[in-house]
Amino acid sequence: MCFGASALQANIASLKGGNLGDLLTAFLQTEQATLETYIAEEDVCTWSCSKSYVLKELVSAYECPGTTPVTPVCTGTATCAMEASIKVTPADIASADVTVLSGAKEISGRVIQGLPTDAAASYDTDKHIYRSVPCTSFTGQDECIFKAKVSDLVTGTPTLVNGFPAEGSSDADFVFWRYSLGGSWKAWDSSSALESFGQAVTTVKIEAWTACGLVEAFTFDVNVYLHSELSCTNFKGLWSGLLKESEPDTFCSAPGSDFAALHMSYAVGDLIPPVNGQVTGSFGGITCEIMVKEEAVTPVPDNAYATLFTRSSTSPAIDEDFAVEMVHDPNTARKTAFKVKCTITRTPGGNTMLADVDTEAPQEFVGPHSVICCHTFYVTDCEGPKLDSDTAVCENECAGNAGPGVGEACSGRIVTSNALATAVTVYAEGQEQTCCTECSLQCNAVGSSTVKHCEVAGSSPPSLPPTLAPMQPLFAQLAAAEEKVLASETMTALLGASAMVAVVALIVVKRRADAAAHAREAEDAYYPLLE
Repeated sequence: MCFGASALQANIASLKGGNLGDLLTAFLQTEQATLETYIAEEDVCTWSCSKSYVLKELVSAYECPGTTPVTPVCTGTATCAMEASIKVTPADIASADVTVLSGAKEISGRVIQGLPTDAAASYDTDKHIYRSVPCTSFTGQDECIFKAKVSDLVTGTPTLVNGFPAEGSSDADFVFWRYSLGGSWKAWDSSSALESFGQAVTTVKIEAWTACGLVEAFTFDVNVYLHSELSCTNFKGLWSGLLKESEPDTFCSAPGSDFAALHMSYAVGDLIPPVNGQVTGSFGGITCEIMVKEEAVTPVPDNAYATLFTRSSTSPAIDEDFAVEMVHDPNTARKTAFKVKCTITRTPGGNTMLADVDTEAPQEFVGPHSVICCHTFYVTDCEGPKLDSDTAVCENECAGNAGPGVGEACSGRIVTSNALATAVTVYAEGQEQTCCTECSLQCNAVGSSTVKHCEVAGSSPPSLPPTLAPMQPLFAQLAAAEEKVLASETMTALLGASAMVAVVALIVVKRRADAAAHAREAEDAYYPLLE
């Protein structure tokens, strides 16, 4: 028979195993068209059979007279002939498919979650791979390269055609694979080495071959995303004051007080803004420090910083009020500078594979994944000198008192300083200092802030201490004169008020309790009223 069982098995055997493996090894770097031509010339996939029939008979040539014995001869001519060929194509043997592994697909989904959502529709985890590296640029360092075996990302599945006489052979015996990352071709099997993906997009091409030619070609992209760079672009805008700025970066002190009520507010997007096509990572925490000093013509060296507040990764937003007290050692400064320094950290997104497909040990996060942002602001008294005899008397009486006096901070997050260091005192909600008891003061909120200061109870002026009670009429006259000065442009009123100011200057000197030692009797006058 032309195509008997033994012949068929011999032909099938020529299509599998080492024959094709040797072929692809020898021609691994050969491009598809050239390799297809070679296979056609070898003609290993064309099976031919020819048959012919000849009719013969025994012929005895008798001659007369038949005296000689005649030997019969078998003779005849071909009456028909047959020739048949079978050509096997790749599609007659098998089909092939390449799919993304479920574990790799899951990781791609997590990476995409760390990307800006406005481009989410362009991602296809069924066809492509998405990974991130813990770097802000492709530097070529190992840490900035995603590494994996191709077989850890996708799987190739060959399937023999129904009816193909494999005779117990596996599908993989007839289909062989190779792949390329844009350069040389490599045989693809489970023992393939790690590949390096060190650029934004790498296209992987995979081909499935049989001994009779190419079954199918596949491509998929490995997309590698960098982390966005941390910056301080939005840092200044996170800080604001209860009162409007008197000039750029300068906040007014609270009315009647020697401190500014300030506010710091941020969301994660303010600190780690999303950048299209880059991974943001997750917020790691923020620590802000503050340093207060007097602004002078000659620069004053930085003194020690104090921690203003700290937030961990579990506090992705902050909304914090605080007070910065003006420098008053020994005199209240015209203008106080305070420098805020915040260290912002994040945890970069990773590519942790599932346990059964881990490619390599976790890498160190090289970053940079932290940034230190600094800015200098100022606090100044925007009201200027003001004659307020009742308040001045209370301030004088409360000097050296253990409790805060008129206009002084009594609750909240309070920043104070001396020549050497800055200190931050925090009073929890519901906690407050007891205001100076020499006058009728109470601890009230400064506007809508959580910072509080001591002010006169109710709307009436503070009562005078017994020793100064007889002078109440004089102070009333002084207050009336002040009002007259502000309302009149006449020289007489101005001179009258000046004289009264001189009287007050002899009687009352504004005092303030020092932050380090309230009992200290050092003078703490504001800059001269009529300077």
